[in-house]
Amino acid sequence: MRTASFSCPTAVRGDPEYNIWRRVWRRDLDRYPALIVRCNGSADVATALTFAKETAKPVCVRAGGHSFAGHGVSDGAVMIDVSGMDGASVDSEAGIATVQAGTTWGRLNDAAGACGLAVTGADHVDVGVVGATIGGGFGDLMRLFGLSCDSAVAFEVVVPDGTVYTATSSCNSELFWALRGGGGNFGVVTRLSMILRPLPKVVVGWFRYDGREAEKILLQWVRGCLQSDHLGHARATLMAHQDRSAASTSHRHTSSDLLLTLQYCGSVEDARNWFECFRVAGHEPHWEKTQIVRYPDLAQHRRIDGDDIPHPLSLSVGMRSNLLSSLDATLITFLVSQVTEGPWLPPRRVTNCVSLNQLGGAMAAVGPADTAFQFRQAQFALVISRSWAAPEDGHFHRDWLDHTLAGSEGCSTGGAYVNHLDEEDEWRTRSCYGSNWSRLRAVKTTYDPENRLCSNYNIPPYG
Repeated sequence: MRTASFSCPTAVRGDPEYNIWRRVWRRDLDRYPALIVRCNGSADVATALTFAKETAKPVCVRAGGHSFAGHGVSDGAVMIDVSGMDGASVDSEAGIATVQAGTTWGRLNDAAGACGLAVTGADHVDVGVVGATIGGGFGDLMRLFGLSCDSAVAFEVVVPDGTVYTATSSCNSELFWALRGGGGNFGVVTRLSMILRPLPKVVVGWFRYDGREAEKILLQWVRGCLQSDHLGHARATLMAHQDRSAASTSHRHTSSDLLLTLQYCGSVEDARNWFECFRVAGHEPHWEKTQIVRYPDLAQHRRIDGDDIPHPLSLSVGMRSNLLSSLDATLITFLVSQVTEGPWLPPRRVTNCVSLNQLGGAMAAVGPADTAFQFRQAQFALVISRSWAAPEDGHFHRDWLDHTLAGSEGCSTGGAYVNHLDEEDEWRTRSCYGSNWSRLRAVKTTYDPENRLCSNYNIPPYG
């Protein structure tokens, strides 16, 4: 399978580097690409795409390697690994950052922060900038600066026939539009330029409660969100763990925990006044902390390869998500019950998690057809996840995920965020784009008419 036409490192099964290079963040995925190409630039990417076409091999693209569905690695594919293309430069006078395909948010945050600048970035510093941005780009600053894709001003893209394009609002404008939310369907983005804005200092409050108080606290959390301006951003994460040794389905064998994370890009006094909107009389947190944090330092608190994520990487994990137009008492009661009461599958180790992320603010100021990401008026992002120790229990746990997702449909916008999808489903992928779907298919038909780039949440071409 190896060929001498590559000027960059490659590996096939049996090479010492192969098992290291094929790994993505989900350790429960064990896939074997036919060839791994460690690209150093757009020319290497073009060569890899051409080689895949000539040998009739599918293509997968690995950058940060954090696609929840593991799209960065596929059995029998030519794996285009751009993780080593990790340059980041900042023009502080123009307020523009330019990154390569494999640059992580940690690297960009540090480079921009050193110049007193920032852009909306993903929740975890080890996630790739490009992958998050072309999916839309949720992050801590989205209510202040908009989505990551809203700050994108130029893409360098290698399409499946090996042609390299520059896409901006005035050059290849339909491709530019599609790349701001349409994912990796149209080409391999090798360079991205983004607008930067003055770096905010963020006042952050963390409030931890016993999960048994979650229903009352979450009801007040919704009220607090509705009282915030664009400077405030709120998260809520409810987790429950079944102990490995549990021997019955009773929820008394579980421990549960609710964490509110509130951040305010303003004065300490205004932040504390807003934080008070989330308190419930007679229900004090058992731990809380408030501090002023530089934005790059805030992002460093969360790493996908660290202990702060809800699910250990060694376990099987499933996720479902929804974009909500509202969050009422009925849904809160249902979600709390699902997380804290199971159903469990004894005597296995299981962790349930529901995360709620406040949307709105600046992201809602962009029109639904201005970028490929349509659901600008959503109020909350819901992520439902579960991890389990025994792979053979997967069907049971995925049923729990599906049932929990179905229970949220009454408050749904009808859409989802593509970077929060798990198992690919054409209907669910289509729901991420709503009325933008047909236009995206037309762009796909122009730049990838044979659907060579299909290891993604796929938008099929016409014909």
